[in-house]
Parts: sequence; C-alpha cells; structure tokens
Amino acid sequence: MKRLRNERQATIGGSIAHADPAADWVATMTGLGASVRILGPQGPRELPMAEFVTGALSTALEPGEIITALRVPRRSPQARWSYWKFCRKTGEFAKASACVLADPEKGDYRVLAAAIERAPVALPDPQGLIEGTADPRGAVEAALPFLSPERRALQATATIRALDALKSGAAA
Repeated sequence: MKRLRNERQATIGGSIAHADPAADWVATMTGLGASVRILGPQGPRELPMAEFVTGALSTALEPGEIITALRVPRRSPQARWSYWKFCRKTGEFAKASACVLADPEKGDYRVLAAAIERAPVALPDPQGLIEGTADPRGAVEAALPFLSPERRALQATATIRALDALKSGAAA
C-alpha cells in the first residue's frame, strides 16, 4: 500500500491540539471566541479556547480524549476582525502576532497578543484599544511584562498593525 503525504498540510484541530503558541490557529480561534469539543472516556465536553490551551504546547486534553470539533460563535453583521503576524518568510510560525475582534452589537471586543511562548493573552481595555482611546504600547507593557523589551516592541507593533487593519477594513 502506497502512503501519500503532504508535509505542508495540517488540520486546524491538530494545530490546536499541538498548542504551539506561535501557531496561527491557536491565536485566531482564541481571538474569535471559539470553543473546543472533546470526546473521551468520561464522555463529551466543551471548553473555550482560552481554557483549552493551558500553556506552550500544553492543553486541557486528558488521556484518551480527542478533539471532535471546533465551534466558532456566530457574529453579528457588524462584526469585524483582523489578525496580523510577524514572520521572516511566508508560512513560518509567528515571532509576534495579534488578533482583534469587534462585535459592537454583541458588546464583544477582544485584542489578544500571541506567539509569546504561552497561551494567547488578552490585552486590557480591548474596546478602548479598538476605538483608539487606549494606548496599544501601554497595554502590551502592562499585559506582557515577562517579555524582553525587544519582544514587547515587536508585539506592540503587531498589535498596532492588527488594530489598523481592523479600522481600515484591509486584509491583515
């Protein structure tokens, strides 16, 4: 039997189960408020992405459990989102990334920093960041004191670019 394999293909569920903090799907699914459906010996359960990814390469999966689905909440027609990442060449994992969600009808605002050697971190005052009344650099400084000054600067730039892409409607 011949086995065919494409090294560049992966699944969203596989990426999330791997929980690489620099992976695009971990950042975007957390930012969009997705939840993970899990099946295991104790039966089915569902966890929000923010609880599912517990750290770098670490999840809340128990022995014998598998991911069966991802659920992304339906957003209002006014909702918009963006994702921006720094990487050296196309297709690489991010060195810094940010995911932004604004759903004014539902009152749901999120700005997340990702690719930070741990689970994505929600920045303070997301609505203020999106509306331009809060300082992105200050939010990154406050939420990510464990990063080096250089990494915080890179993360602040990724956050600013994701916010700008959201405001302009440009593809991030």
